[in-house]
Amino acid sequence: MMTPKVKEILGLLVFFHILHTSYAPFPEGHPYTFLNPLIEPWWNKISGNTQRQVLSAWKTVEPTAFALSRLVEAKMDLVAGRRRDGPPKPYPSERYGDDKSSEPESSPEGAGSESESHSKEDNHDEPVSEGASPEAESAGEPESEPSSFAY
Repeated sequence: MMTPKVKEILGLLVFFHILHTSYAPFPEGHPYTFLNPLIEPWWNKISGNTQRQVLSAWKTVEPTAFALSRLVEAKMDLVAGRRRDGPPKPYPSERYGDDKSSEPESSPEGAGSESESHSKEDNHDEPVSEGASPEAESAGEPESEPSSFAY
């Protein structure tokens, strides 16, 4: 277990690492803009050619870093079952219009009744006509998974 003193030292190390790896002042609206007062005094002392080299390297790294963070966020949203462009995805029972409030609440007495009702639904006493295909019978059933995924 880390003591508070060790946590403070690690926090300072992370802060100074950010300062050390921050070469150029950040534009307005950037999350690290608060570091600009610490960067600008020595930034103005380096030559214009060096400033251009650092800025060109930063402009190639920064979009890649933001694209990578958006990709990771999209993957996390996909795993969590959320859409990026809208509200969270509904659970399968909500997606197909099943109402959870109409389901009987599970209780010790009613635990076996649910399995009995499913077994009665599965037994079809009606004869199947010769021309009917299995696809025609299952056409009214909802799909178990959506047919397309957004990455």
